[in-house]
Amino acid sequence: MGRSLRSRMDLIHPNLYQRVQAKQEQQKRQHDKSSVNRSFALGDKVFAKNFAIRGQKWLIGHIVEKTGPISFKVKLENGNMLRRHQDQIRKCHLSNSVNPLPPKDTNIQPPSIIEIDANDLPVADNSDSDTEPPQAVGDIPEAYDVESHASDVPDLDNTPKSYPKRNRKRPDYYRP
Repeated sequence: MGRSLRSRMDLIHPNLYQRVQAKQEQQKRQHDKSSVNRSFALGDKVFAKNFAIRGQKWLIGHIVEKTGPISFKVKLENGNMLRRHQDQIRKCHLSNSVNPLPPKDTNIQPPSIIEIDANDLPVADNSDSDTEPPQAVGDIPEAYDVESHASDVPDLDNTPKSYPKRNRKRPDYYRP
């Protein structure tokens, strides 16, 4: 018949069916500890997830229709209809008088610019008038001797390499 017959040896082995049932019950209890039971009724005020690139992430609306066991049609405040899964809907506990986000103030003015008179600025005391003016950052003094300072810089070519030099092979299409 295509199956193994039951023998006395089968009584020695543990009952796998009961073990599987016990483990499944344990997994269900563990899952139910952190699961959220979401139930929505028609007319409930909800936040619906907005998947548009621009705009707010959550839009306010109310449940209009249940389209499946866990999906609903939501009518937004602007009149649009959305069909959303229950994972994409959250209960809205805001009253009608409370606005979830304050309106954006478009009349923001930049700070005023303060004008300063050059006579009001403090002046540095330059008692040494015979000193020469400072040089620009990129200028090299004429008396700078490059050869005398060459020994200060370590020679990079003479430093030993700790790894072998790579043998480079040119591709065939570059060979003459």
